[in-house]
Amino acid sequence: MLTERFEQNIAGVLGCFDRIVIEERGDHDGIVCILSAMESCSCFKVGKNRQKGFLELEWSGGKCLHYYVYIMDPDYGLCYLRIPTWAPFRLQFYCNGHNWLERRMCTEGIGFKKTGNCFVEIEDFERAQQMADSFDPEPLHRRMGALAEQMQACNQRYLQFISQWRDHTKERTDLSKVTRSTKDGKQNSYRGLNFFMKDDLEFMLAIMRGEHAIAGFSNRMLQQHLPGWSSQKIGRMLKRFRVLRLIKRVGKTYKYYLAVLGRKTIVAALQLKERVILPAMARA
Repeated sequence: MLTERFEQNIAGVLGCFDRIVIEERGDHDGIVCILSAMESCSCFKVGKNRQKGFLELEWSGGKCLHYYVYIMDPDYGLCYLRIPTWAPFRLQFYCNGHNWLERRMCTEGIGFKKTGNCFVEIEDFERAQQMADSFDPEPLHRRMGALAEQMQACNQRYLQFISQWRDHTKERTDLSKVTRSTKDGKQNSYRGLNFFMKDDLEFMLAIMRGEHAIAGFSNRMLQQHLPGWSSQKIGRMLKRFRVLRLIKRVGKTYKYYLAVLGRKTIVAALQLKERVILPAMARA
């Protein structure tokens, strides 16, 4: 058992495992606990075949996290299913034959005395030996199949849960692009977007106005929504937002419209400010 293999290393933590988990929980059927350990395993790794010059799967040794699902079975007692987290996910099942024999003797009313995993006294040793000799692995295989179905149901619920998560790798990449400094074709540097800078916020609000959704916007059109801003300042901001790929120019005209990335970024920035930061500051 896992607690026996690592008893010296985990003394004081799981040394009283039986008393705490089994005695207090009882021996009713079901999952007792789930433990994890980093252990050696054989697994697939990607390596380069130097003769062929291609990457291919290699069968190699390594270490990965293993889960031990401890189960109390009505016939076989305390068992565990060892589940590695790396491919090919080879399962290992453990049951204690003495626990199985103990339950059989209890059913037939044969008295015995057990110390740890050892039978030190058995009233009817001959009958106990007959029981041990009659152990048939086929019922155990059927039980393992039922257990696999039970674990599969748990896995399905887990997969349904994690399927609700969305991979935001692309969004993180886009956010990094628009917030870090970048250069144009002439190697002129432009700073990234700052959601908390006053000028950036004012400009974002101006280009997000509804009337610009169809007709677009120009330097002159933005001047009426940005009082105090000079034409040169607006021009520099338009150039900067173009380099950051937040806005696009309409052909060879002086009109612009929001790019998809720009619309997503500005909406996210405004929601962050209005729905998260300001309400949090109000509660503080």
